Amino acid sequence: MTGAAAIAWSGWTAAAVAWEAYHRHRIGRVPHRVLVSGMRGKTTAVRLVRAGFEAATRRVLSRETGDRPLTVLPDGSEAALRRTGPANIREMRRSARQAAALNCDALCFENMAIRPELAKAVATHAVRPTCALFTFDGRDHGEAYPADADDRAEMLVRALTRDVPVVVCDSPRNRAVRERLMREGFEVLAPTKCGVRTLRPHVRALAGAALAVLERCGVEGEAVERAVTETADGLQRLRVAEHDGHELVDLLSVNDPDSVAELVATFRSEGLMADAFSLVYAHRNDRPERLAAFASLLQRHDGVVTGDVVPRRWLDRNGLRFVGDHDEAIAGAGSATVLVVGNSNGAGATIRARYFGPGETRRW
Repeated sequence: MTGAAAIAWSGWTAAAVAWEAYHRHRIGRVPHRVLVSGMRGKTTAVRLVRAGFEAATRRVLSRETGDRPLTVLPDGSEAALRRTGPANIREMRRSARQAAALNCDALCFENMAIRPELAKAVATHAVRPTCALFTFDGRDHGEAYPADADDRAEMLVRALTRDVPVVVCDSPRNRAVRERLMREGFEVLAPTKCGVRTLRPHVRALAGAALAVLERCGVEGEAVERAVTETADGLQRLRVAEHDGHELVDLLSVNDPDSVAELVATFRSEGLMADAFSLVYAHRNDRPERLAAFASLLQRHDGVVTGDVVPRRWLDRNGLRFVGDHDEAIAGAGSATVLVVGNSNGAGATIRARYFGPGETRRW
């Protein structure tokens, strides 16, 4: 390395260290920093934690990156995130500093990173959480995570910060993650027991985890519990529409087959649907691994694929049909109940706008 290059490198390194120190100082002014990770349920968890902070009259800035990435400011107003490229850690850092600039008592962010090394970087360099919440494991993002639950747990835990306490949702799906956390010496906090029986099992588990995180932050009481459970009740209601003799259920935000199977069991136990149903899968070419994960469920339940074109060879090998026209895909379903699954962007966004507009649906 030449002298000039060495000087430039030293200057860049010094600037990077100074900027990191400035960032840590700024976000350190926010006493409670909650980072939500997991495969499923992150957006719901962020909203539940936020509801609890608000009920305790704490100033909170939250950030969610589900169907629609946005920041929710302390006054409750929403600011959509504008991106000129893919999601990146810098935007998380900016949001964390924004919480400090607005004199927030708390922030609650959904970890938008998929790959474990990037998710870890969000925690250590962007948010530096004081408490973490792990929602649910699930077979998703097959490009980054293995299908085996134990192998997947090893990677999911790698994305968490060892010196930060973590609340894990009470669910059989989290067995491998919880065992891995305990084995590696993490401080694992027990979820609060949520006894509201009108909440569906997965939402009740999220509410219990949110209450435990809030308690860790010194936020508890009757008003807090009521705010969390009432918010949970509203978020668990799924949109249902009538079209051409079919009952369409919007499950586009339920991006893994295990979650769909759990919801089907819940719907049946509540008497909302019969045994027979069909599936319409909204496909995106940049999510081929998600379609592969859903293949066996689609095979068992008269599934049809719509959206981006799928190679004929793959369809034939998996015994599935592709129908590009959404109306035809739904009209050709063999059962009266049709669950719309897959990806909420692309074809999924078109389907939502077409069939699940406001005023045209009811809620299950």
